[in-house]
Amino acid sequence: MDLSFTKLKDDDWPVVFEQIQNKDYPLRGLSLSWDETSNKMIEPGFIQFIKIIENHTTLIRFKFFLYSISDNTKTNFLLDALKKNRSIKNVSVDAIGVNQQTTKAFSEVLKDNQSILSLNFFSINYVDPREPPYPMFYECATDLSHSIPTSVLQRLKIGGIDDRSFNILIPSLVKTLQVLDLSGNEYFSPDISTFQSNNNTLKLLILHPSGFEKFKQSKLSSKIHVVNRDSFLGKLFSHKGPISITPHTMNKTDWSILLTELTNDINSLREVDLDLSNGCDENYLEDLLGAQSQLKNLKINGTSLNQSIQEKLFQILSRNTSIIKFEMNTKIELNILKYLIDFLAKNNNIAHLKFYECTNLGNQEAIVLADGLKMATKLKSFQVNNSDIGNSGFQAILSSLSDSLIVLHFTHSCLNAKILPWVESFIKTHPKIKDISLENNPITLNSAPELNVSGLIDQILKITNANQCNCYLEIYTKIQDIIAETEIGCISLPREHRRDYDLLELYNEMKKNPTKYWSINMRSNSNMSLNAYNIFLDILNCDIRVAELYLGEDDMNEEMQKYFFKDFRDNNTVEHLDISQNKLCSQAMKYIGSFLIHSSKICVFTLRKCKIDSEGIRYLCKGLSESRLYSLSLINNPLSSDSCARIFSSIPPSLKSLSLWGDDIPESSLQTIIDFLNTNKTLETLNLKFNPVYDKHVDQLEQIAKQNGICKYATHPE
Repeated sequence: MDLSFTKLKDDDWPVVFEQIQNKDYPLRGLSLSWDETSNKMIEPGFIQFIKIIENHTTLIRFKFFLYSISDNTKTNFLLDALKKNRSIKNVSVDAIGVNQQTTKAFSEVLKDNQSILSLNFFSINYVDPREPPYPMFYECATDLSHSIPTSVLQRLKIGGIDDRSFNILIPSLVKTLQVLDLSGNEYFSPDISTFQSNNNTLKLLILHPSGFEKFKQSKLSSKIHVVNRDSFLGKLFSHKGPISITPHTMNKTDWSILLTELTNDINSLREVDLDLSNGCDENYLEDLLGAQSQLKNLKINGTSLNQSIQEKLFQILSRNTSIIKFEMNTKIELNILKYLIDFLAKNNNIAHLKFYECTNLGNQEAIVLADGLKMATKLKSFQVNNSDIGNSGFQAILSSLSDSLIVLHFTHSCLNAKILPWVESFIKTHPKIKDISLENNPITLNSAPELNVSGLIDQILKITNANQCNCYLEIYTKIQDIIAETEIGCISLPREHRRDYDLLELYNEMKKNPTKYWSINMRSNSNMSLNAYNIFLDILNCDIRVAELYLGEDDMNEEMQKYFFKDFRDNNTVEHLDISQNKLCSQAMKYIGSFLIHSSKICVFTLRKCKIDSEGIRYLCKGLSESRLYSLSLINNPLSSDSCARIFSSIPPSLKSLSLWGDDIPESSLQTIIDFLNTNKTLETLNLKFNPVYDKHVDQLEQIAKQNGICKYATHPE
C-alpha cells in the first residue's frame, strides 16, 4: 500500500483507517511519502494513523522518506511509532539531507530492537540538486554504528557512503548479519582486509557492477560470497521489487538458495515473476508453488505457453493455499480454464487476480471464468487488460464478483456503450468498490444510438463520486485524437490501438479526408486479428490515398502473409513501402512481385532482414523487372550467387538506387557485378558494403564503376 500524505484530504482519512485495519485483508506492506512542507503539518488524522501503526500486528515491510526533524514534525511522530511497533521486520529509509538530530532519533529506533531483521538506508545529501549528492555525513555513520550492534539485523543495505563513513560502520556490523548490500554505491569498493578481519557471520556481499569488477581478482574469506547486483543472487537478495525467475537459466544451487530465502520472515511479501517460456522441472515447480509453499504473490509470464505446461502449473497451484495475489501474463487456452477454476475453488485466500495481455480471452472464456470467480469470495481486486472480452462476457463476470471487491479494472478490451446500464447496476450493488477503470474500451456514441451514452456516464460518475470511488470512464476517442494530432497525415498507430473497432474507426475517419495523402506506421502488428487485417485492406484498396506504408516487424505467419499480400497487390496508392524484419514466405513474395508489376505508384521499397529464400527472390525479380521502382533496399538478406545474378539482370531502367548491404554475396558473384557495371546505363547508387565480393575486391570494383561514370558506391545502410 502506497500513501502520500501530501495529497491526502480530510475526507480520505476514514478510507485510510479502514484499509490499514482491514482484518479480511491484513496490511503487510506500507510505503509513506510526503514533502518537506507537509512534514511540519500534523493533522488530527495523522495522529490517529500513528497510533494505529504503533500497535499494528501484521505490518512487515515499512518504507518512508526521512526528513530532518525539529519540534512537532511528522518525522518525530513516525520514528516514535516505529520504535514501539514489534511486527515490522523490513525497513527502508531514504534520508534526504538529514541533520544529526534526525539520525540520532532513527538510531534510537534500531537500538535494542529485536524485530527488525532487514534495513535499507540510503543517505542523500544535496548542496545543489543539479549536482551529484555528497556521501553520508560522518556523524550519521557514527550514530548508526552505535545502534546497529544492539540489533538483530540479518540484512543491511547502505547507500551513499565513502571510505571514511564505511570504516566507521564496519566495526559495528552485528554478529547476526548475513547479507551486506553495497550495490547502491557506484564509485565505492570496500577494502577486502576489513571483511577478513571482522569476526561476524557475513555470508553474502552484494556490489555495484563497477565495484564487483575490482573484486574479481581478489581473494576473500571463503565464507563470504561476493556477487554482482545484476546476477541472480544479487537480485534475489536486493529486496527490490519482485524476484524474476527464468528456470532454464538456474542451477541446483540457485534453486536451493531461492527456496530457503522465500521461507525467511524478511521475505514474507516477496513477489515472484515466473517466466515459463522454456518450461520448468516439475519438482522445482512443486517446491516453489505446491502445498508447502509460503509464497504470497505470483506472476506467470511466458510467450505462448503450451498446454502441457499450463496444465501442470495449475495442477500444482490447486494444492497451494498461501498465494493471495495471482497474475497471468500469457495466453490461456479455454480447456485450461477448468484448472484455473479449480485453483480458485481450493484457495479461498485469493485477494488479487489479474490477467494481462491475454488477447485470446473472449466472451466464451469469460463466461467459463465467471464460474470460478463465484468461489473467490475474498476477492479484493480483479483486473483484465488487453482481452477480446465483450459485453456478454463482462456481464457474466460482473454477476460473479464478490461484494468484497474494491478494485475493478477492465481495460483495452471490447466493451461498447451497451454495457453501461450493467455497470451502473453493478456499482449500485457494490458500494465498497473504490477504484474502477474501463479505459480504452470502444465506448463510443455510435456504439449504442438507442442509449443516452453521455447521460449514463454522468450518472455512473455521480454514484462513484458519492461512494468516494475513483472511476475512469469516458467516451472513446483515441483514433480521432491520433488523427487530430497529425496535420500532415502521418499516423503511427500504437499496438494497443489496433483492434477491430480501432481499424474501423480509422477507416471512417480517413474517409472524411478523401484528398489527403496519408503515411501509416503499423510496425509490430502481431496482435491484429484477421478481421482487423480485412478492415486495414479496405483502407489500402479504396480511394483513401495512403502514400507511405510501414509494416516492419509484423510477425505475420505464413497464412496471414498470403492472405494479406494477395489482396494488397491490387493497391495503387502506396509510393513508399517498408516491410522490413518480416520472414517473408515465397508465396507472399509472389504476391509482392505481382504488386510491383501492377502498381503505377510504388517507387521506394525496403525489405531489410526479411530472410527471403531463392524462390522468393525469383518472384521479387520477376516483379522488379517490370516495375517502376526508383529505390530498392535488400539490406541483410543473405544472397547466393544465383540470386545475386537474378537481381542484377532484373534491374529496370527506373531504378536509381540499390542497396545490398550486408547480404553475404560470395566472391563467385564478382564477374556478375563487373558485367553489370560495364553495361549499366541507369543505376546511380549501389551499396555492396559488408559482402565478401566487395570487401575483398573493393579497389577493382570501384575502378570499374569510375570507368562507367554513372554508378557510385554508397557505404552506409540507407
